[in-house]
Amino acid sequence: MMKASLSNKVTLVMLAALGAACSGEGPEADVTTQALTAPDVDRVLGFEATTVSDWAIVQNGPGTLSVSTTVSQGSHSLAVTSHGYVPVQSVALSSLGSRVGSVIRYDIMLPAELKQISPGKYGATQLYLNSPSAGLNNVYIGQAELSPLPLGQWNTISFTPTAAVLTKLRGTYTDLRVTIVVNAPYNATKPYLLDNLRFSDKTLALISVSDGSNHALSGITVVAYSGSTPTSNTGVSDSTGVAKISLPAGSYRFAVTEAGVTTYSGPTNQCLVPGTCPAATIILKCHGVVCSAKDICHTAGTCDPGTGVCSNPAKPNCTLCGGGQLDCDGNPANGCETNVNSDIDHCGGCATVCSSTNNTPTCVAGQCVVNQCNVGYGNCNGSAIDGCEINLMTNPAHCGACGTVCSANNGTPSCVNGQCVASTCNAGFADCNGLSLDGCEINTTNNPLNCGGCGNICSPNNATPSCTAGQCIENCHAGFADCNGWAVDGCEISISNNAFNCGGCGIVCSANNGTPSCVAGQCVASTCNAGFADCNGSGLDGCEINTTNNPLNCGSCGNICSPNNATPSCVASQCIESCNAGFADCNSGAVDGCEVNIMNDLFNCGGCGNVCSPNNATSSCTAGQCIETCHAGFADCNGSGLDGCEINILNDRSNCGGCGQACTGGQTCVSAVCQ
Repeated sequence: MMKASLSNKVTLVMLAALGAACSGEGPEADVTTQALTAPDVDRVLGFEATTVSDWAIVQNGPGTLSVSTTVSQGSHSLAVTSHGYVPVQSVALSSLGSRVGSVIRYDIMLPAELKQISPGKYGATQLYLNSPSAGLNNVYIGQAELSPLPLGQWNTISFTPTAAVLTKLRGTYTDLRVTIVVNAPYNATKPYLLDNLRFSDKTLALISVSDGSNHALSGITVVAYSGSTPTSNTGVSDSTGVAKISLPAGSYRFAVTEAGVTTYSGPTNQCLVPGTCPAATIILKCHGVVCSAKDICHTAGTCDPGTGVCSNPAKPNCTLCGGGQLDCDGNPANGCETNVNSDIDHCGGCATVCSSTNNTPTCVAGQCVVNQCNVGYGNCNGSAIDGCEINLMTNPAHCGACGTVCSANNGTPSCVNGQCVASTCNAGFADCNGLSLDGCEINTTNNPLNCGGCGNICSPNNATPSCTAGQCIENCHAGFADCNGWAVDGCEISISNNAFNCGGCGIVCSANNGTPSCVAGQCVASTCNAGFADCNGSGLDGCEINTTNNPLNCGSCGNICSPNNATPSCVASQCIESCNAGFADCNSGAVDGCEVNIMNDLFNCGGCGNVCSPNNATSSCTAGQCIETCHAGFADCNGSGLDGCEINILNDRSNCGGCGQACTGGQTCVSAVCQ
């Protein structure tokens, strides 16, 4: 990084490119200066110090620091010789409240010796920020793997701090220290170089432009591409051949377009923002190369951008030579060997063949000429390209001579032996009389005597016939229909009394369990088989009901076996009920099912006819059992509800005062007392 002239207090950008305010060159395009101060801060962050006092290895890292003049910016860089994990920390920096950019970047160059001592394993680099006063306590910003980077050239490392870290960086502090970790292979002996530490919203890409002889090219416009799509980010190579392009977030490769040819820095995007952006190289192998024609009969070649070599055509361009001579065989050895003014295979140009179709052609002054046509042929289009192209014996547009057109009424005529004849009729027409004089005289789309074809007569049987679109249309008389689709027999079916076409074609009166008939176009079931009936009144399904087993039509239509407290069934045309538990059919009538609840019916308690007796008692039926509440002075001593409370315990000597209390020794029972 280039050295800036500094006063006692140095101002440096923390918004965009810290350390870019350098003598001899302005800052990057995205730089906006704000105050970030420390003793010689440009020297610190730009690594411009001539000693290593502004940076120190901390945490006993196994390495050493020195100053290098190999730079990506300015005049000095920091050389870190690392044998493992080496943290390098800056002196304290101060802020005056500047707006800090969203990305932190620095440039790094890896030693070329890594290719031999540690192939493919180049280590990593990390970034930490520490400012206790700003609330940043050795904050880890990120890590970048170094293994994919090219050796011996500058590469840009980019990190994006979190929003919280950026907010604190944009505050006020006096103790910000930046720590860059170089984690290198232990056997590395050459230093890793650090330069141009900056806070920025963009990355500065470095692209070297040279010609095929590896000479640096200045004034060349380089465009940043995202894949195959050019962006608006460009740069122009300086006197050293290096173009610098400031890039926003994205992935890029770079290209130069000269003479319509675009040369890329690589096959894929290699510059990642944020991320790593290795230095790129574009070699313009065709820059300044001029390709000249080798002689008068050849055109100048073109430069191959991949090789830088002119590719001059071996085949001559004979139009440059003149004289009607062309190179038609493609053999450079015999030059322009063909005279296209007279060669019938190359007449007027290579491979322009004069047609020998039905004639013997010639080539005159580069033009094909037709001589006498063979017998029966004519050159009716006047072109020699296709010779005598017309057969006058068979072509109806040129029958017997060019321009003699055969015509035929409603047909396509034919030419036979040079004579016109009618052969193919137009659609919808036919030659029904076989005479060519009137051509295709019949319109078969509407002629009822030739409907759709000659002799196809639309029948008048029970109909008024017509022909429409080549199809016979019968307007059937009332009560008749054309059910076979044949026009030859007209409307052959009487749909008034035909049981197989009753009221219309295909409407079959069902013979299901009976003998069908068709009356006035309506199906009726005349006689049902025994045990069957037509209950829906439709002749289409015949006698559809089996009255011997249908519980909804048991024995006859509409005779429903009642489901009242039962599962009904119909057996031999009789309703059979399977009563639900606690119910019974006590009136033997299927109409009301199992009508009695024998669990609580006084007259059918526990079964039909079991009457709970009211003799000397108040009776009830509970759970199919008679329950008596005897009147005073009476008792049910036999335990049967059928005779109620049959004993008068006031005067019964065997049950005096209660069942089983017998009076003895000639005693009588008076008022329930033996005496």
